[in-house]
Amino acid sequence: MKGTLYILSTPIGNRQDITLRALDILKKIPVVAAEDTRKTGLLLKYYGIEKKHFISCHRFNERQKAKKILNILNDGNDVALVTDSGTPCISDPGSFVVNEAHQEGIKVIPIPGPCAVTTAFSVSGLKDPSYSFIGFLGKKRKDLIKIKDLLEVNRFPVLFYESPKRVMRTLARLQEIVPQSTVVFCRELTKLHEEVLKGKIEEILEILTKRQSIKGEIVIAITISEDNDEKKGERKKRERENNPSL
Repeated sequence: MKGTLYILSTPIGNRQDITLRALDILKKIPVVAAEDTRKTGLLLKYYGIEKKHFISCHRFNERQKAKKILNILNDGNDVALVTDSGTPCISDPGSFVVNEAHQEGIKVIPIPGPCAVTTAFSVSGLKDPSYSFIGFLGKKRKDLIKIKDLLEVNRFPVLFYESPKRVMRTLARLQEIVPQSTVVFCRELTKLHEEVLKGKIEEILEILTKRQSIKGEIVIAITISEDNDEKKGERKKRERENNPSL
């Protein structure tokens, strides 16, 4: 009988943001495939979970280590796949291993928990229940144009991860491309220096420009100005009232 591959979410910051089910699985599972074995080891130690057999599995060696993980699963042993933080496969390693497991008929079970993008969206206050998530933003101008296209075509907010070293440049360039936009700037979510800022893009830039440096993990949500959307909605309503055939 084949083992089970558990896709297990770990805290994005605060170590207490882990589910009881995730802890139970980590206690029982003999093998943990981790993006960073040292970081995962510290998490297990924090909860008093005995040391496991670790397999290092990150974006540079995932294809190579997949065969080893699959051999363990095919031998009847369960494996928990974890990343540094959050949910594996969401802009993190794991998709190749999961796909290979499906191909070999191995059962894959999610152990849900924290994810930076859903955490950020939950505190954004954005009214639309839908959004586009593009992972880590690319370095080229076409990546910024993609955001503009998504905003104008889908009208959904766009969320992405960004480096603190590049965030000011990215926001400045977005201000040029989509000046009438609202931004939610989320930094270090669930951690000691957690911060959530919301406002017009120029307002966020003004706040951040006054700082000597910006540190930490960042999630940005951007949307066409909610004020503009409301005004357009009111205008369309008036047009329908004045012209019932519309």
